[in-house]
Amino acid sequence: MAVEQKAIQTKRVVLVGASIGKGWNFDGLGRRIQRPDYRFDYQGAFQFDKGEMIQDLIKSPDKPAIVLIKECSVYFPGDLNEYERQVTAWVDRLKASGIQPMLVTTVPVKRARGVFARLKDTIKGLLGKPSRQECLTSFNDWMTAYGRRAGVPVFDIESFLRSGADDRWLRADYDAGDGVHLNARAYGELDREFGRFLMNWESGSQNK
Repeated sequence: MAVEQKAIQTKRVVLVGASIGKGWNFDGLGRRIQRPDYRFDYQGAFQFDKGEMIQDLIKSPDKPAIVLIKECSVYFPGDLNEYERQVTAWVDRLKASGIQPMLVTTVPVKRARGVFARLKDTIKGLLGKPSRQECLTSFNDWMTAYGRRAGVPVFDIESFLRSGADDRWLRADYDAGDGVHLNARAYGELDREFGRFLMNWESGSQNK
């Protein structure tokens, strides 16, 4: 008599992001990190406000178990108070619907080398306006601190894509060429680190 094989129960994991998320090929992540127990999906929203897409996922008949929220550097500088308010609201909505929210820090940008770019940042500083780098790192710091306070896992991709703890610009060998997007080597690092992050989260959840 043939032994009936039990089908693997897969959990749907959705990454809500923009161009970096699209380039990651998140839909193929399960095969690359050998996790057939998860079904990874990418949903693109090319603006900071991901509220409508998150609401659609909550109402979906194919409701995800986990939703990762990721913003891109192109939305910085911006209104940090409003950004924080929106992220907090999305997390609350996901939790209330029984979906596990996870936050993803924003990929750092490469340090500008041109005279014009440096002059632009200097002028902003003199005018009391934050540069993209200042705004982006402040947002990432808030994300990690908020995640700890709210008990929400944070996949801190900035921590392993930046040049160092005191040099928070994108590593040159991870730059796709425009100072903003990632190359294949960086995406390989994302795969490895996310595999570890997922296992650590699973271990923590089982011990609660």
